[in-house]
Amino acid sequence: MLQLVSKKKIYFYVFSFLFLSTIINKNLLSNIKKIFLIEALIIKTEDIEIEKKILSELNFINNQNIFSIRKKQLFEKLKDLNFLENIIISKKYPSSIIVTAKKTQLIALTYLDNKEYYLGENGNFILSNNIISEKNLPSIFGKFEIKEFF
Repeated sequence: MLQLVSKKKIYFYVFSFLFLSTIINKNLLSNIKKIFLIEALIIKTEDIEIEKKILSELNFINNQNIFSIRKKQLFEKLKDLNFLENIIISKKYPSSIIVTAKKTQLIALTYLDNKEYYLGENGNFILSNNIISEKNLPSIFGKFEIKEFF
């Protein structure tokens, strides 16, 4: 008949095995960190200029761990690009981030503080240096609130 082994001995052996296996394999943690580094930033837009601007805003995420990057942090960076709407950010594990964005439709042209701005469908004033407009847009003069215009 088999003798009973106390639970304390079993716990001791399991703990010892785990402890020794993690000490002996020093490179385990560093290898795991290398797996989840961001290698690709995939941007889906209609315009190449917009793609370049998004890449320049999000270049800080290269070679960072995908788990340490928060979507809210990326949205805050892309909020500065006020000519974008419908921004969707998704993580594709283990090593890429996908950004889908759409350029807003331009509604009107206005002048504020001697600078030329476009009024976007997303409700933002867009500096004319950021956008190249090919179509003829109506001009709005005077000071106004965007909510009043819509």
